[in-house]
Amino acid sequence: MLYAYRIVLKKIACILFILLFCSAKIRAQSGWTAAELLQALNKPQPDSILIDIYNELSWPVYSYNIPDSAIYYSEKAIALSKTTGDLKRLSIAHRRMGIAYINTGDFKKSIHHQEESLRLSEEIGFNEGISKALNNLGVIYLNNELFNKALFYFLKSLKLAEINKDQSTLASLYNNCGVIYLRTGEYKQASQFLNRAIKFGLNNQNPDQLMDVYTNLSAAYRNQKKLDSSLYCMQEATRYLSKESNRKALFSFYTGQGLLFSTYDSSKKAMNFFLLAKESATNKTDEITSIVNIAEEHLKSKNYPEAIKAFKSAFLLSEELKAYQNLTYLSKMLFEINEKTGNYTEMVKYTKAHLAYRDSNDKYLKTQQLRQQQLEFDYERKQVADSLKFAQREAIKNMELEVAETKLNREKLYRFALLLLLGSVVLLAVFLYNRFFVTRKQNQIIARQKEIVDLKNKEILDSINYAKRLQSAILPPLEKIKQHLDFDIFYLPKDIIGGDFYFFETLGTKLYLAVCDCTGHGVPGAIMSVVCHQALKKSIHEFGLNKAHEILTQSRELVMEQLHAPEQNIKDGMDCSLIVIDTVNFTYSWAGAYNPLWIWENGAFTELKADKQPVAFYENAVDFTEQEGHLSANSFVCMLSDGYPDQFGGEKGKKFKQKQLRELLESSLHKNCEDHIRGLKSTFIKWKGNLDQVDDVALAVFRLKT
Repeated sequence: MLYAYRIVLKKIACILFILLFCSAKIRAQSGWTAAELLQALNKPQPDSILIDIYNELSWPVYSYNIPDSAIYYSEKAIALSKTTGDLKRLSIAHRRMGIAYINTGDFKKSIHHQEESLRLSEEIGFNEGISKALNNLGVIYLNNELFNKALFYFLKSLKLAEINKDQSTLASLYNNCGVIYLRTGEYKQASQFLNRAIKFGLNNQNPDQLMDVYTNLSAAYRNQKKLDSSLYCMQEATRYLSKESNRKALFSFYTGQGLLFSTYDSSKKAMNFFLLAKESATNKTDEITSIVNIAEEHLKSKNYPEAIKAFKSAFLLSEELKAYQNLTYLSKMLFEINEKTGNYTEMVKYTKAHLAYRDSNDKYLKTQQLRQQQLEFDYERKQVADSLKFAQREAIKNMELEVAETKLNREKLYRFALLLLLGSVVLLAVFLYNRFFVTRKQNQIIARQKEIVDLKNKEILDSINYAKRLQSAILPPLEKIKQHLDFDIFYLPKDIIGGDFYFFETLGTKLYLAVCDCTGHGVPGAIMSVVCHQALKKSIHEFGLNKAHEILTQSRELVMEQLHAPEQNIKDGMDCSLIVIDTVNFTYSWAGAYNPLWIWENGAFTELKADKQPVAFYENAVDFTEQEGHLSANSFVCMLSDGYPDQFGGEKGKKFKQKQLRELLESSLHKNCEDHIRGLKSTFIKWKGNLDQVDDVALAVFRLKT
């Protein structure tokens, strides 16, 4: 989770960096301050100077902070440029209007003005204007994550900049291309472009530009695990750090330093840089980024109170911004930390928040996808329109003339056909009039009954789907298990929800892994799975048990107590296969309730048989039996419920059975766990055919990580 979130942080820093380069270049061309520009408007000026003032006020003066004012001055620049016929200044005005619309989030208008600027620049041979318009179009598509289209425009702009030998623009464009490859995870390609950006940046000697390129290059090397190169780039970036560095460049630099030292597990240094990044943040999004980095470092150090404090701070800021992706992640982290620390009131609160914001985030992502699809559609439509030639337009006109000539000839035929149609309609109406009143009452009755049935079905299905979300919250993420084991699982409830579940916990040097089959399936089974899951967890964390047989024995007591089983003669509970692995010496402690454990060691098969008693109220109950052993790199382990072997199917409609399942596993011991599960799924579906699934299925396989 930590790694995935920090990838998002790097994406944010890169987008800001692209816009920053554009800003730095324009300010270098104009030495006027905002006050001087506004003062100049109060004096008589030639039209050309007046247009230049309007353009400078639009961008960079107001474009980022007050985009509405930027749009106002761009409109004045466009109007005056059209009046004077100054196409070069008109192209600049459209380009800067497009930048203002980028900052308001109106990407369609931004694209329109950038394309108009491009058209005018091409018409008058204004190469610098062409290059900048192409670059800005690339920025728009990059911000909308349409990377192929963004790269298309950046490379076109890059080709022109190379012809013009514009060192600063070349550095910016090579950086922009590198950022795209960073965003898409192609870090080797990113490194190549960013190294070229440094080459041209050194010729230009723009400190903020060089600091940011080195920071991005450090991120590319860090993601390739080339930590020495990453550290060298950050040291080079530090050379260009100064009191004059702008805050956006500082934020990107300090965030990169913090992520690098976090990779080195130097938590104290990482924390110092994340605090500096927070101080340099220019907006709430950057501030949230820094606070989450701080929280993650506290979490790595198991400083749970400070981690909770920081995550809550980020949560409140994200609520202000309605940043649903952040809120989904932050609520999940607060839920997990409060669960670890035993604060179940806060755990329940943030569980509900996580489910609510996950739904909101899904809606937000769908909206984003629709916007991306619209932009792609507009892009493709423009490409087609640009390819049409004058001859094609003439052909369309000729076709229209032919249609007009034949229209008169067809009118008589249409009139005759219309009379026939009207006569047929009258006859049909008389017939339908009689049938209508006969059937309407019957249809009304049927419709009311159908509405009642549909409503009931919807209410039931909605309840079951909500229960599925709650049950999913107790299942451990596969990524968490795969951090410790080469692991995969075939998990397929009979209904939307079910009674089978898998369990994973870590405590100290111990790994706790179980596959469980609760009484029943569907809604009753799902309810029992929550009760049994909590019993296992409580036995480990509250009772401090680390032996498999002791955990199952204590879990049985907790389940009986929770259900008041002896008083009401309730025998519901679970069958279970539980293994506890010591990660230091790779010994294991195992106990089972009906469900066995299968181990292959160098191809030799061993079955650990379970006790013939459930984790539930049982009249002749005794303590569960412990079986111990040692695992090696050659060990292959399978844990399962009875759902897979009990499935009916095949040509004769018989059970699959454990013997056939064991032979299937033995035939592919050389495969990795994911391929095992993929094969098991395929075999199960083929075996079941058109027959119903008889029970929930849970089958896990794993090896030790070497």
